[in-house]
Parts: sequence; structure tokens; C-alpha cells
Amino acid sequence: MPITRIQKLKDYRIFRDFSWPKNGLPDFKKFNLIYGWNGTGKTSLSNFFRQLQEKKSTFEGEFSIALDGDHTVTHANLAEAVLPQIRVFNRDSVKASVFEVPDQTLPPVYYLGEDSAETQKKIEALKVQLEEVSQSVRTSSSRLERRRGELEAFCTEKARNIKNLLTVSGGGPYNNYNAGNFKATADSLLADSSVKPIDAATKSGYLAIRASVPMGKIDKPVAHYPDFIHLKQKVEELLGRSVVSTVLDELSDQPDVAHWVSEGLGLHKGENESKHCRFCGEQIPTERLAKLEGHFNKAYSDFQTEIESLARTVASHQQFVGAIKLPVKDLLYPNFREAYSKAVQKCAMQAGLVTQYLAVMGKALAAKRDTPFKRLTIDPFLSEYSVRDTPDGGWMTLLKVIATAGTAIGATIGKSAFEKACHYIDEHNTYSDQYDKKVLNAQHALARDAVVENLEDYRAKKEAIAGLRSAVETSTTLQRGYGDEIQALERTIRHHQPAAEELTKDMQSYLGRDELKFEAKDNGYRITRNGMAAMHLSEGERTAIAFMYFLKSLRDTGFDLKTGIVVIDDPVSSLDANSLYCAFGFMKSRIQDAAQIFVLTHNFTFFRQVKNWFDHVEKRPKNKGHDLSDFKKVGFYMLRDESNTDKRSAKLTLLDPLLHQFESEYHHLFHMVLTASKSEGDTRMEGAYALPNSSRRLLEAIFAFKQPGKAGDLFQQLREIEFDEAKKARIIRFTNTYSHHGLISEQTHDLSVLSEAPHVMRDVLELVETLDAEHFKAMLELCEQQAATPNTENGQVAG
Repeated sequence: MPITRIQKLKDYRIFRDFSWPKNGLPDFKKFNLIYGWNGTGKTSLSNFFRQLQEKKSTFEGEFSIALDGDHTVTHANLAEAVLPQIRVFNRDSVKASVFEVPDQTLPPVYYLGEDSAETQKKIEALKVQLEEVSQSVRTSSSRLERRRGELEAFCTEKARNIKNLLTVSGGGPYNNYNAGNFKATADSLLADSSVKPIDAATKSGYLAIRASVPMGKIDKPVAHYPDFIHLKQKVEELLGRSVVSTVLDELSDQPDVAHWVSEGLGLHKGENESKHCRFCGEQIPTERLAKLEGHFNKAYSDFQTEIESLARTVASHQQFVGAIKLPVKDLLYPNFREAYSKAVQKCAMQAGLVTQYLAVMGKALAAKRDTPFKRLTIDPFLSEYSVRDTPDGGWMTLLKVIATAGTAIGATIGKSAFEKACHYIDEHNTYSDQYDKKVLNAQHALARDAVVENLEDYRAKKEAIAGLRSAVETSTTLQRGYGDEIQALERTIRHHQPAAEELTKDMQSYLGRDELKFEAKDNGYRITRNGMAAMHLSEGERTAIAFMYFLKSLRDTGFDLKTGIVVIDDPVSSLDANSLYCAFGFMKSRIQDAAQIFVLTHNFTFFRQVKNWFDHVEKRPKNKGHDLSDFKKVGFYMLRDESNTDKRSAKLTLLDPLLHQFESEYHHLFHMVLTASKSEGDTRMEGAYALPNSSRRLLEAIFAFKQPGKAGDLFQQLREIEFDEAKKARIIRFTNTYSHHGLISEQTHDLSVLSEAPHVMRDVLELVETLDAEHFKAMLELCEQQAATPNTENGQVAG
């Protein structure tokens, strides 16, 4: 499964925003050569491959790569992605592979023994199974962690809601309620299948308690309601009686007159006794006095006194009932106020009813007082009672019912509502005594109810986690078993000593001396010089040791070369020419069977060796030319840098055909300078920042032939040439100020480079023509031929 392209590489070191172009840049092949000067992103690209090798979960920037079979891997899924095995050699490999402390060891290199083929087949089969179960562990573990996170967030949110609902000032058991409290309650309720939320009315009551504040106790009113049954009986009995006397019809038929005469008769007796009428002055006849005294005798007087006494009792009850006052509802706790208000309203209604009923009794007694000789009943007074005199006309019927009802209604009229209201006052007072306990009970009930409402969601999340945990445990057990079995089998086929001996022989051939040796020690190697731990290795030795070890490690039983990807970045640092060719030979023999190869270099000599090897692999007919876009097995690429703003940015392009066609870098440099000399006015011309370095290297190359005695001193070489002094000064300033002798830094760019570059490039070409006109003409013709070939770099997108 080879890598076919880097679709995106953004904010990764010098790769600011690279995207693989839709046209002009062919996909990676099996053999890939990438050429780039220092500072163009070569090291960044090799480190990118190293991060793919290590599959780090944290990645600097963003990337997306395409693998064979339309499979895509990004920075977001790198840790879990299925990638081919990758091995990378670069500067980091040198640092990791060579130790300068005694007894430090390299990781061991393992390879198969001659008699271990069957064992290795078993190992490979187990590795496939191990990878499958490892992927299952990673997938299930990832899902398990995600589910755990979801459950934790769920519990945290619900706990926060409960805390916000039940937090009280001054502290309380729910002021610090958290996810752990929620889970503890939920777990305790999971086993109870009968648990259910509280009803709306009860919940409303608990909420009212929760919202209440402590209130004082209330003095309960005292009232003594009359016994209406007894009172009714006395009134009816009195109304039905008649006094025994000699009745005068004219007084019996005229109650008002009889009342006036009765009072007047009293004014003519006792201390006021007189035989003369105090009204007219005439003498009252004795016969008339006898008749009046017969009419208004003692029985009559006693009867009137009894009527007056009962009438006062009725009036007293009427006044008492009308004067009853109950406390206002706002003095009670909110949870009692609604019921208390209803009781107070009913009490008021019944008090009005009682008052009116007593008024009817009073009127009946007044009528009896005026007509003591007639037998009366209360019904006519109820019937004659004006509806306008009642709070509600519907009470007349109720008064009649009460007047004729049995003891159950009569005895409780008015009193029951009053006692009901007093009951709520008692409840309030009891509640005041138990306020803290009531609030705490309400909080507990509301908290439990909130958990119950979310219990099914909690149960589902717990069950999902339990299922995933079981899957992880099962897969982990299998993973451990496969790993143990593989390690046991590998122990039977490890042969450290042969690998160390071969590595030592390779090192002798590589360096041309035998003082450095690899010795097997425990599970690794020890590097020695003349029997002692090798200290203070030269850069060449360090590179040689690291590269040899890297090539040996490709035969490690933990890496399958035929299915793996090998990336090599400049293995020839600080090596002499002989070691460079040796390094190439070792590299070619060790990596040629890899599934995919990437070689990155800035060394043109090494580049030429690899290019010739790859050209031989492609075996293209000569008439096919140097169109690099249609190679089948081999890809030739080039790293370039450009500056669009205040920072450089790297991009991957097709290799300059001149670098492929000719055995010298000089052709490419001449072509770059010539192209730049024609870009007047184009302030975004590609590679402008590299032009000082390119032009300097071009001049150094031609002066090496023209003035070999002063090689390396461009200033002195220019002084010896007869050429326009102003142009020479401009060339010196341009190449010395901006070239950095091949090291392109990350400094803020001087935009004057862009503006003066075309003019300086024309000066450089004019200087080359002055030095060797025939050579200059030949180079122009070569570049013109190349320009006639279709541009294979069109459509490339800068990073």
C-alpha cells in the first residue's frame, strides 16, 4: 500500500500551505528521488515521513496523504490509521543510533536463522492476528473513552442542574452537589424496577417548600359558635307558645297599638301610679283598667321577658359571628396558602349565612313579641326574607334546608369552615417548628426525582460502557496472548552475534579501517574502538555507523522490506568521495527490494548516482526524451522555496529537466539565471529568494575553469576581469548579501531582492558571455531547446 501523494501539508515548518497540484505533478512511484538545496524543506519533509513512521497522536500542523486504493490518512486519524511500515534515515537517525556513553546499546537487529522458516511463518500469521486484535483494542478503547466522556459530561450536566435548583444561601447539602453524587444515587436506583417520578402536584409542593423562607408562628383565633340545634329548638318552641290572659281583640289584632298600650299601662303603675290618663288627662275607668290588666297580666309579662332574653341571645350570636377575624394568608408558608384561602373564603361565606339565619330568628322573635297571643313558625319568615338582603340569592334554599335539617348539618354550620382554617394555622405552626427538616426532605425528594427522570438515559450509557469494556478486556487478553507467543517464538530464532559480525565487516569496508567494532551485548550492540567504548566519533564515523545500522535494521524481523517504505535523507553528510560511493552501493543493495523508496539529497554527486540507478530501473528508450511526467516506475522531484509574503514557503515540483538530462548542476543554475533575467516586473517570480545563491554558484563554477588558481574567492576573481565596474559591484553586493553561501535562512526578506534580481541576472549573463562567448552561445541554444519542450511544471501549486 504505497503513498501516492501528499494531498496537503499545511503549517508544518517551512511547508506553509502546500497542496498537491491537480495537473503537472505525477503521483509518487516505487522509486522516488527528491532533490533540494539546503533550506528548501528537505529535512522538514523527511521528518514528516518520520512522524508517519511513529504515528504520533500529536502532529504539528495539518496533513493529508493518499495511499494506493483511494485510502486517505490525515493528522486527525494518524494514531488509528492503517499505514504501511515506514523506516526513515535522517539526522534524527544519527542522533538516535550512535551513543557516546559507555555501555549504551543500540536496539538489537534480528533476522531469521536458517532452520527457522516454519517458525517464522507462524510468527507472521500471529502478527496478522495480533494487528487485527490490536486494531480492535484501539477501536474499542477509543469508543470506550468517548462513551466514558459522554457519561461524565451527562452526569456533570445533570448534577449542575440539581445543584442550581437546590443550592441555598448559608450552605446546604446540595451546594456542592457533583457528578459523583448523581452517579451514586443513580446506581442505587438502577436495581429498583418500581421507581418512578413523583406526580406533578407533589413536586409542586416540594418546589414551594424549597422556595420558602423561615416564618414565625401564628396565634390561632378562638371562637365559640352557638349550638344552632338548641337555639333553633328554643326559638321554634317560643314561637309556638301563647300566653294565657283575657284577650282584647282590638289589641290582639293590632300589635303596634298593643305594644303602645302595654308600655303606657306600665307608666300608670308603681311610683307613677295614676287614675288619670297621662295622655288625655281623663280619669281611666276602673272597668277599663281591669280589662287591660287582664290582657297584660304576669304571664304576659314573663312571656315578653323570655322573648326579649332569647332575642338578645340571638343578637349576641349574630354580633359574634360577624366579628370573627382570621389571619391573612401571607403569614402562612406558601404550601398552605391556597388551601387556607379556600377555608377562609368558605368560613366567610358560612359566617354570612349564619348571620342572616340569626337575623331571621331575630325578626321572628320580634314578631312574636308583638303578637304573643298567636302561635308562629319560622318558615314564613324564611319565605318572606328578601333575596336582596343576602350575599347570594341561592342561600335562601340553603337556609331552608338548614332550618329543617337534622343535627349533622345544623350543629356544624359555620364552625366546620372555621375549624378547617384553624387546622392550617396549626399545620403552619408545626411546620415552623420543623422547617429545616421539611426543607431537607423536599431537597432530597427533588434531587431523587431529578435522577429518576434521567435514569433510563443513565442506564443506557452505563450498559454501552459495560459492553465496550468487556470487548476491550476480551481483545486485550487475546492481544497479550498473541504477543507472548510471538516473543517466545522470536527468542528461538534470534542470532545477535552473526548480525554484529556482519555489521563490523561492513563498517571496515565502509571506512577503510578496522578500529571500530560492533559487539553483541545482551539485547543490543556495543560500539568499541580498540576494545574500549568509542568516544568522540567524527561526523563521518557517526554518519557511517548510523547508516550501516539503519541498512541492517531493514532486515529486522520486525520490518518486512517487500511491503515497507524506506525514506533516506542525505546519508552522505561529512563523507569523503570514496565513502560517498560506498554509501550509495550499500544503500542500493539493501533497499532495492523495498515496496517504495524515497531518496532526498542536496548533494549533486549523490543525486547523480541515484538518478543513474533510477534511470536504469525505468529503462526508457532514448527517443522518449526527458519528459519526467510520464515515467512509470520512477519519480523525479525537486523541492523549491519561494517568498510570497514575509516568510519562505516550500513546495514539491517536478525535477528541472536540465538536472535530469545533464550530468552537471551547472545547466540547471544557468537555466534559473536565464529565466529570472527575463522576468522583468514579476515581483512574485518563483524562487527569487534563491537567485543570489544560484547566481553565485554559477559564477563559482565557471571561474573554477577560467581562474582555477583563485577558486573560492569570487571577489578576487571578479577583480581580475575587465568588465563594467558598476555591474561588478552590483553582482558582488547581490551575491554576498543574500546568498549566505548556500544556507537559506528564515529571516525577514528584503523585497529589494525581487525588484533588482532581473537586472542583476542580466549582468551575470553578460559577465558569462564576456568570460566565454562560445560557451555562452551554446548554453543559450541548449536552454532554447529545452524551452521548446512542453513545460511539465504547469499547474503546480505552491505551499
